[in-house]
Amino acid sequence: MKNDRKDYLQPLRVIGHILRKEFLQIFRNRGMLPLIIVMPFIQLVILSNAATFDVAEVPFHLQDFDRSALSEQLVKRFTSTGYFRMTGESFRQQNGIDALVARKADMVLVIPRDFEKEMSGTGHGRIQLLINAEDGFTAGVVRAYANDIVAGFNRDLPRLLPHMTGLSVVQPVIDIRSSGWYNPEL
Repeated sequence: MKNDRKDYLQPLRVIGHILRKEFLQIFRNRGMLPLIIVMPFIQLVILSNAATFDVAEVPFHLQDFDRSALSEQLVKRFTSTGYFRMTGESFRQQNGIDALVARKADMVLVIPRDFEKEMSGTGHGRIQLLINAEDGFTAGVVRAYANDIVAGFNRDLPRLLPHMTGLSVVQPVIDIRSSGWYNPEL
């Protein structure tokens, strides 16, 4: 039992010896003290502006198979925010995936055929966002921006689709669901 206690304390003793050595080194060489205090402060002041969590002008590829006024409005929402910049447009699904793989786009916005018809008829529509998740943080921010844009679009749908009946009963909605290609349980 006594040997077990010594095994747990051994790493703490090593850390204690290292701390003692470092403090002795600092006080032996008085020139180190300003460096230890001033340098982190200077780095904080100078480099704090470089650390931003804002992601702007994310390149995206558009695949609008509907080509309706409503899909045009949705695309306009994405391009007018300043967060997204359209880099290409195609009508083949493989082209969007190729743009992701070639890193020409970080997101592909896919609007299926009959998008406006489904939104007007059933009140539900689907779009697909393919997001490059090599950088997990950026992918999360891009997804949050896209979710906000789609949520705003959902709020404005009664104004965009005035001919829809029963809007007070059923609000048209684009359902937002996320899944990973390589880990669908995420």
